[in-house]
Amino acid sequence: MSPRTHVKAPARKRVHPIVIVLIVLLLLVVAALVALRLLGWSGQRVEGTLTALVNPWNPVDMAGYRPTLTEVEGRQVDQSCAQPLANLLSACRSAGHSPILSAGYISRDELEAGAAADEGAEAGFSEHEIGLAVDILDADSSDPASSAVAAWLRDNAWEYGFIQRYPEGSEESTGMAYLPWHYRYVGESAASQIQQLGITLEDYVNMFFNDSAAVVFER
Repeated sequence: MSPRTHVKAPARKRVHPIVIVLIVLLLLVVAALVALRLLGWSGQRVEGTLTALVNPWNPVDMAGYRPTLTEVEGRQVDQSCAQPLANLLSACRSAGHSPILSAGYISRDELEAGAAADEGAEAGFSEHEIGLAVDILDADSSDPASSAVAAWLRDNAWEYGFIQRYPEGSEESTGMAYLPWHYRYVGESAASQIQQLGITLEDYVNMFFNDSAAVVFER
């Protein structure tokens, strides 16, 4: 009787740790995309002129937006943001704060004549010229960066279609210094996406296939 032979089972191949890490990262990305979709982000830029981009590299004339003006609390703004702006100011006051609408639309002539200052933006390159930008201060504070109104706007303005246009640390992206009082209307859908992603309007336009993005980011 021949001796029994023992056949050694083949060793199982171990999955490389890098492969495991890549799989986990992929799952996290998928989970993040699902969460964003549930929160209302469709993964596509909202079409329309409300995201018209004006910055030091993209003049008002290139943006191609021409405002139709109306008045809110003594300031002219584009009619598309008039009611949302009124609602925002009302909600801020209902929360116990004292917002002041200190600036809205500023014409090219006013900027060129020096009749109105625009926080460093030159005439022809100012968001105020398209009527979608506003400056909101706090009647109860002399510090616009740390006021109660500033804090409320940072947390809530997006619900009314407004974004803090020049947040702290965004100078490289926007070409403008930090301006805590300067808000820009982009519509509720775009504002929600920008808030969720924590990005600037420049980043948003560049991400979502705007034809002018290549021009905007040329220095």
